[in-house]
Amino acid sequence: MHLAKKDVRFAEANLQRKLGDRTRALARAKQKSDEIAMRSGSYMVGRNADGEAVHTQTPDSLNIKVSGWFVRTLFRKDDTKRLEGTAWREVEMMVKERAVPKMVVVHGNHIITATRGLKHACESYERSMESDIPVIRDLYKLNEGINRKGGSASNEDIDAHIRSLEGFRKRFTDARSALFHFVGRGRLEEAIQKFTLARDGPPNKRAFAISSACAVLNSVPERLTKWKDGERPNRFMRTRRRECSLRVERDRWLLAQFAKFATNPGRELKFVKMDLEKRESMEVLRQKIEAACKLEKDLRKLKRKKDNSVEHLRLIKEKYAELKKAVSDAHRYFHAKKGLCTEDGKKPAFLLAHHSWIDRYLLNYKFEKALDKTDYFMLLLDSNKPRFILDELSKDPDPYLEKAVLPGLKLAVEAMEAEDFKNAGGNFVFAMKKMRDIVYPQVGRNENKNSVSGPHNGQEGRYR
Repeated sequence: MHLAKKDVRFAEANLQRKLGDRTRALARAKQKSDEIAMRSGSYMVGRNADGEAVHTQTPDSLNIKVSGWFVRTLFRKDDTKRLEGTAWREVEMMVKERAVPKMVVVHGNHIITATRGLKHACESYERSMESDIPVIRDLYKLNEGINRKGGSASNEDIDAHIRSLEGFRKRFTDARSALFHFVGRGRLEEAIQKFTLARDGPPNKRAFAISSACAVLNSVPERLTKWKDGERPNRFMRTRRRECSLRVERDRWLLAQFAKFATNPGRELKFVKMDLEKRESMEVLRQKIEAACKLEKDLRKLKRKKDNSVEHLRLIKEKYAELKKAVSDAHRYFHAKKGLCTEDGKKPAFLLAHHSWIDRYLLNYKFEKALDKTDYFMLLLDSNKPRFILDELSKDPDPYLEKAVLPGLKLAVEAMEAEDFKNAGGNFVFAMKKMRDIVYPQVGRNENKNSVSGPHNGQEGRYR
């Protein structure tokens, strides 16, 4: 639909007003976030992606459970499935009263990956604030264009306007938040119905009908952004506090690992080789469990069909036999590899509690849980390995780590894998001291700064 310049200017003015409100709401949320952290009994000094000290709270108080290298992060999201079949006006009242049902989602991951995930979550909040700007702008433009024509709008003008509005339907339907999925879509549908009535109604009442429809359409960007912008900045700042809190725990854990690596790089390489065979066996076991899981899904599909023919029953029986064989095959492989030995072939490998749970879930046909335990065990085998830590830290690294720690760590890992343990030890010491200066900056100031001049290159006397 072609729009006059004054319509575009009016729409842009409305958009700028909205963006100004959003900027002020974010500034208030940042100030409030610092106050919440400092007023809290769980206050702690956190660290942002640039290595600067910020106000935050302890991980436990922010629903982050840290257990060594493994982190469980709790998120609360709108439970849109429970709202299916609810009238959109009822959902609108729930949003207004902050009574939308929530579901708790728990993400378990490595501490490095979890910290990076929270960093990306903050970035996604910022992107979401920008992603709805085109929608707001387009709705304002469309609304102002048809509203200015009023009663002089022809049927063709209204049809073109309705087609433009129908293009927004999928955006609201695919939204995960209850506000946009139910309320936004409901108000859009009501606006389309009113424009349809304006087109089919008497010409002498068209101006009033279009004005009424425009009022409904105007409420879509006005109300949705007002409620969303009131909630989104607070969520953003809470996620930022979580990120800065977990980053402190991650850096402490890294310092402990680097200190261990520096003590005996040869021993670390031995551990890597010991766990490599375990990991390869777990990958094969996972493939076997996945095959059994696929057979079970196929069997369920067959059972859902209302077919009592002899041929169909025979197919079910054959599929069940295949499933039993797949489970038996995975079970036998599990026990064949359960007694993995160390390099000397005498001492049995250390078996972990999660290892036995894999077999229990497998025999009870709980394949999804068996796969979860398998993934956990594989991650456990990698969790404290130098190469894994280097690779994870290198993915979208924090600037202060990229500059100070990663160069020395990379040289250390490469030297260790080449069995050059002297250079590996020196570079692990370099990475450890750099990390210590980050975690305990006061300690670093009291030492001779010339004692560590750069990543180790084999020269003597560069490390204390």
